[in-house]
Amino acid sequence: MEFRPNARDGLWLCFLLPIAMMLTYINVSTHQTSNLTGTLLAFVLSIYSIYFALSAPLPSLKKSRIRKSLLTYSKHNFPLIVTMTVIVLIMILITLGVFEFLLCSVGFLIFRRMLPKLFPAFKQSFSYGEGCLVLQSLLVFSVKAFLSFTHDEHDPSTVEGSFNIIANVGLVSLLFLCSVSYIPMFSFINNSSTFYLTGSSMIFGISLPYLWIRLMRNPVTWIVDYIWSTKHLVFLFVFWILCTMSALILVLRPRSLKASTAYRKFFHALVVIVFTSGVLVDVNFLYLSSIAGICLMVLLEHMRFKNIEPVANLLNATFQMFKDDKDQGDLVLTNIYLLAGVSLPLWLSASLMKDNPVTLLSGVLSIGIGDAFASIIGSKIGRYRLMNSEKTLEGLVASILSQIAFIKLLEVFNLILVEQKIAVILAIMIVSITEVITTQVDNIALPFLMYSLMRLFVK
Repeated sequence: MEFRPNARDGLWLCFLLPIAMMLTYINVSTHQTSNLTGTLLAFVLSIYSIYFALSAPLPSLKKSRIRKSLLTYSKHNFPLIVTMTVIVLIMILITLGVFEFLLCSVGFLIFRRMLPKLFPAFKQSFSYGEGCLVLQSLLVFSVKAFLSFTHDEHDPSTVEGSFNIIANVGLVSLLFLCSVSYIPMFSFINNSSTFYLTGSSMIFGISLPYLWIRLMRNPVTWIVDYIWSTKHLVFLFVFWILCTMSALILVLRPRSLKASTAYRKFFHALVVIVFTSGVLVDVNFLYLSSIAGICLMVLLEHMRFKNIEPVANLLNATFQMFKDDKDQGDLVLTNIYLLAGVSLPLWLSASLMKDNPVTLLSGVLSIGIGDAFASIIGSKIGRYRLMNSEKTLEGLVASILSQIAFIKLLEVFNLILVEQKIAVILAIMIVSITEVITTQVDNIALPFLMYSLMRLFVK
């Protein structure tokens, strides 16, 4: 297994997903079957992730006393993972039912089979914790989407329910299109013309007809009508288009050298503008837009990795300018992590309209504001290095102060109301200090941590 260079194992990432889902579940009033099942499954997969790390030849754990003691813990050499997994699965069986139990068992078996194959398939693209977190997220989403379909959890007569149905269908379609190409008998899909034909057939032959039947209306025209229904949403949509055009001009602008830190952080600024305006104006539309954005970015990266032309050549030429030390592997993921990181609070929240805007802005705060200012200030005027790393004291201070200033600015204009200021500042400080310590990709690790702390501290 080849992990991302210059990164520690990141075992703490293995429990970020179940903790975030658990804190969401206990803080909301609507307890859907898919949410509880997904939370319990996430814990099962996290337990196995730790066990596999202890039993696999990870460099930092080869001579660990903790590893040796855990692996030898059992009178009859009965694996610890089996005991803990059976306990959680029994909880699923008792609490939810046989169908959910079988579905989680299948999800666990798939995860157990795919985890060892993930790192050789995408060499040097993940640390161990990052790979576990990504694979956990994919499987948990798949189970939740399947349950939401079978239990008919989303009401198509409401805007929120319709957006959830469209998002689930879009993500499932993307996941199927991308994953099927890794099955040897379907390798012919990796041919460019076949890939475009298959994708078009799936969209126009399966996904759109299903949505039309499920929503009982044309999904495309309904979304267009929804955008044009209110003036503020039209302005928001036009504003987002202008931001997107600015990003494209910046990306396509010819440059011979690597992009500077400040140059790359311009995209963070655009993300902050788009997501903050979306949370404050129409959070449901922002949710659907974030799903559409992540689908597009994952699809483009899949096409680049599989050499689907003409997209692959264009992306390879463009990405060379923006690659950093965390994009040394087969995959280029930091841009996807950025969008996923700021979107995580929207995806994890069970009720967007009733949620605290500060919680929904967790990703924006941690990486859109804090990480961006830390990188810019640290690279420009940073002098005092912290913990023998590239991180500086000046960058840490800039991260904390910039996030506090951002929240205060929103308060001054009466856009948000923060009642538990001390709790929010404490969460900001914890996440900023974590950013200094960790070697994991900030764009995915910090939003999970910030969201969990906001759920824990802010009501």
